[in-house]
Amino acid sequence: MLTASASSMSCLSQRLMDISWLIKNSHAKFQKFTFYKQMVPDSYFESCLQAFVEILEEEDIQIPSWLVFNSKDGLNVVNGDSFDECIALAANSKKVVAVGINCTPPRFIDGMIRAARKVKSHC
Repeated sequence: MLTASASSMSCLSQRLMDISWLIKNSHAKFQKFTFYKQMVPDSYFESCLQAFVEILEEEDIQIPSWLVFNSKDGLNVVNGDSFDECIALAANSKKVVAVGINCTPPRFIDGMIRAARKVKSHC
């Protein structure tokens, strides 16, 4: 698990809370909300992913949420965090309804889907 300085995490937590507020209070009717890896800096991705999933639960967000990952090697997300750990985080959340894979070489997709199914079956 990654660690970040308290001030960095505070800033990122505020960004995630702002996103949460926007989703809950927007006049637009969101059909779904997707958390993309590109929304946060690489060095804080896993920490932000964990915080985002916690916010979904704590704020009781009622909009189906997706997590979308990309990979260069089929085993890790682009910043080097374990794809399996990211999938486990999603699988343990009642608020995350889907996981996607994008911007990944096609030769890795089948293996990543198999890995996701395996991780999900153990959660």
